[in-house]
Amino acid sequence: MNHRRSETSEAGNSSRKLRARAEELLRQSVDDIYDLGKVRVKELVQELRVHQIELEMQNEDLLRSRSELEEAREQYFDLYDNAPVGYIISDGLGNISSVNRKLAEMLDTTKAELLKRGFAPFLRQDDVDFFYIHCRKAIQAEKGHTGEIGLTLSEDRAVFFRFDSLLLNPTLPDELKSIRTTISDLTEQKRAEAALRDREQRLELILASTGEGMYGMDLAGRFTFANRASIRMLGYRDEQELLGQDVHTLIHHTRRDGTVHAKEDCPIYQARCANKVVHLDDETLWRADGSSFPVDYRSHPMLSDGEVVGTVVSFSDIRERKEKEAQLRQAQKMEVVGQLTGGIAHDFNNLLTVILANLGLLGDEIVSDAGGSARELINDALSAARDGAELIQRLLAFSRKQPLQVQRIDVGEFVRNIRRFLRRTLREDIELRIGRADGASPVLVDPRLFESALLNLVVNARDAMPEGGTLKIETSRKCIGADATAPDPEVAPGKYIIITVRDSGIGMSPEDAVHAIEPFFTTKERGKGSGLGLSMVYGFAKQSGGSLLLRSVLGEGTTVLLLLPEAAPGIQDNDRDQTPKNQPGGSETILLVEDESQVRNVAKRILTGLGYKVIEVENAAAARKVCEEEVALDLLFSDIVMPGDMNGRELARWASQRYSGLKVLLTTGVTSDEETGELPTKHGRFPVLRKPYMKAELAAALRAVLDGGPARRPRE
Repeated sequence: MNHRRSETSEAGNSSRKLRARAEELLRQSVDDIYDLGKVRVKELVQELRVHQIELEMQNEDLLRSRSELEEAREQYFDLYDNAPVGYIISDGLGNISSVNRKLAEMLDTTKAELLKRGFAPFLRQDDVDFFYIHCRKAIQAEKGHTGEIGLTLSEDRAVFFRFDSLLLNPTLPDELKSIRTTISDLTEQKRAEAALRDREQRLELILASTGEGMYGMDLAGRFTFANRASIRMLGYRDEQELLGQDVHTLIHHTRRDGTVHAKEDCPIYQARCANKVVHLDDETLWRADGSSFPVDYRSHPMLSDGEVVGTVVSFSDIRERKEKEAQLRQAQKMEVVGQLTGGIAHDFNNLLTVILANLGLLGDEIVSDAGGSARELINDALSAARDGAELIQRLLAFSRKQPLQVQRIDVGEFVRNIRRFLRRTLREDIELRIGRADGASPVLVDPRLFESALLNLVVNARDAMPEGGTLKIETSRKCIGADATAPDPEVAPGKYIIITVRDSGIGMSPEDAVHAIEPFFTTKERGKGSGLGLSMVYGFAKQSGGSLLLRSVLGEGTTVLLLLPEAAPGIQDNDRDQTPKNQPGGSETILLVEDESQVRNVAKRILTGLGYKVIEVENAAAARKVCEEEVALDLLFSDIVMPGDMNGRELARWASQRYSGLKVLLTTGVTSDEETGELPTKHGRFPVLRKPYMKAELAAALRAVLDGGPARRPRE
């Protein structure tokens, strides 16, 4: 463009010189011209023609330059109109003298409308004020002025503009100055920024809300971020205490056994540069206060364009899980021990039945004993056998296979009623405090066994306070939901009554507390405890549908929580045994079924001695043969646990179907959950006589069943 201007200028100068030369020649007289001669005229004509041609060429250049200038002007205005930003040229009052098409499109209008009406009518009043203020500031600023504003162009359209204004003629007075304003539409950029901020806030909220600890680690093994859960679990105040710190040195420096954990041996540290996931399900992390806790944690590589730039580690505190696993292992161990105990108890009960029954019969046979020595020996043997039977009952209580006489009782009232009895078991230097429960606390338990369980807990508490102290017994209610964490993995969701027995005694070490409920485990001196007290209470609680929890701190005392299911409204007691003692025998026919020959022999001896007619068989198959022969029977007296394809209960059901209303009395030395208690037939079960039994107990049980209605005969 500058080159063209230079050529035009030179052509103009040449033209002016030629014109001046021509005017000078014209002023000369014609004579003078003629005097020049033909040669000179020819030269002048030639010179004129040359200058004519030059003028024509210069005119063509001027026309061409004008065309190019017009083309450049059109290109400029085309670029101006179609620029990616809006342009306005205005004065300091906001009056527009020029505007491009892009701005008109940005405002959903036309250039003509903008030039006619100005910028203000397209904005809200608050936005108009911003525009005028911006124009005034741009006039006053030497280096221009910039501002951003969110505009509402219509009810459903909001935009965000950036104004960059530049003063075009700073030397003129303010009223003559003009500014060029570049208007950029930042709406999409702002939306993207808002979306990014929203995404970052959501990610931050997720990290802050998750229960798992999460932190980032760079390739040098330093913290890059830490979420709220990890800060809390690691015992720090805020993230700043962790950022930039060496992860391994701060939280993973020592193993659980106290040995140094070298950084080179740390799987997480080793994986920081490797593109792989590392999972450790039981590792140890260390808190700010120097304590440690077990965790399950995983590390995942952070990738950028396929390159590992760091690691994200997530971890969770598994102390509760490990406690539950320990509880489950303990429960499984107790179950195995209970099954073994129950089996041993069954065999011992059979032996004790033979011993007790024969001793009783032997006592009846001794008519005269001058010195009383024989009777004394028998009584001593009976006493020892009864002690053995009591021991067996404790084993059965632990194994959850003792028969229960269930009744509905209010725990708070029951504890208050036996307060004096419990007080007598304590020394004077022990204070007994019994708290009052809020409202009723009904449960379905065997009152005799519940009292025995409380007594065991009180005696244990007494022995744990050799120098006196305080014993508190409190009753409360707790509802364990289906989604709640139960204190015992075997505790089902539901409502529970909790009896808390808390002493201020010497307590137990964690090692002893783990084994406290195991049978024959005791912390007492040799000869001062059988180790079956807590085992019996635990078995009673489990058999009653509850649980037993023990918490003890060495030097601070022990707390035992006895959980029993709350009785639902409308559930009543089981019928209680109202059988009078020492009832006479009878003459009815009894089918005796017992697989143990010694027990069968002594039972037959007792029955025949009471006057009954007895048919004895050794198993259910033999009993069925007797029944199929349509022998008239008044009562079936059968052991429950027998070899073969049918046990005593199944035999009783079969015989009851064949003999309408046949009287049934079952007996066992160990009972499962189905066989607990002497439940009457109206509840769908048969009465059970517990082994070991003596003559008087068997006689009373038989009469109670037989006197309940007429004897039955086989169905026709």
